[in-house]
Amino acid sequence: MHTVDNYTIFLTGFGGRTFLDTKTTIRYDGSVVGVFLQESKSGEMAHNLDDMAEHYLQYRTIRIEELIGTGKKQKRMDAIPTEMVAEYAGEDALVVWHLYPLLKERIEREPDLAKLLYDIEIPLLSVLAEMEFIGMTVDPEVLHTLSSRFAKKQAILEEEIYDLAGHTFNIASPKQLATVLFDELDLRPIKKTKSGKSIDVEENVGVHPGLFGESE
Repeated sequence: MHTVDNYTIFLTGFGGRTFLDTKTTIRYDGSVVGVFLQESKSGEMAHNLDDMAEHYLQYRTIRIEELIGTGKKQKRMDAIPTEMVAEYAGEDALVVWHLYPLLKERIEREPDLAKLLYDIEIPLLSVLAEMEFIGMTVDPEVLHTLSSRFAKKQAILEEEIYDLAGHTFNIASPKQLATVLFDELDLRPIKKTKSGKSIDVEENVGVHPGLFGESE
C-alpha cells in the first residue's frame, strides 16, 4: 500500500485505507489475527501468510524466494516477468480472501481477544501505517555532529583497549577478543554462550581492576 500511495493511488473498500483520507481505515489484518491466535494456542504456528495458508487451508503458496531468489542472486521484483508476479500477487490476495472467514470465526470464539483486536489493535494499524508513510524529519547537521562526536569517542576507547591489551587487534572479532580477555588477561568466564563466553564484572575486578574502570 505504501507503494501505490507514493503515486497518489489510494485504496479504499474492504480491508483498505488511505493515509490522507481519514474516513477510510484498516478494518482487518490477517497477520495480526494470526499473532493473537498463535498466542492463544501456545505458539503452535507462525503468523505469516505462507504458514497460515498451510495451517488453515492446507495450501502451499508460492514463496517469495522462489520468485526473486536469495542472496547475491536475488532479483528486483521489476526484473521478474509480469505474468509470474501477477500469479504471485493474485495468489496472495486469494489466500487472504479465503483465510478471512476462517480467522474471523476463530478469533470471535474468544471474546476477550476479539475485543482487544477490534477495539485496540486494528484501529492502531492505521496510525502505524500513516507513521511509516510520512516518516520522520531529521536534521543532517545534527546527525553529522553526532557522528563526528561518536567517532572521536570510539577512537579514544579503542586506544584505551589496545593499551590494556598491550597490542592492537580486531576488537570486532569475537575470537580475537576472547583470546585477549581469557588467555592474555586471564579473566574468568562464568558461562559459555552461542557466541562465546561471558564474564561477570564483580568476579573479575580483582583480576584486572584497570579493565573495568570508567573512561573519561
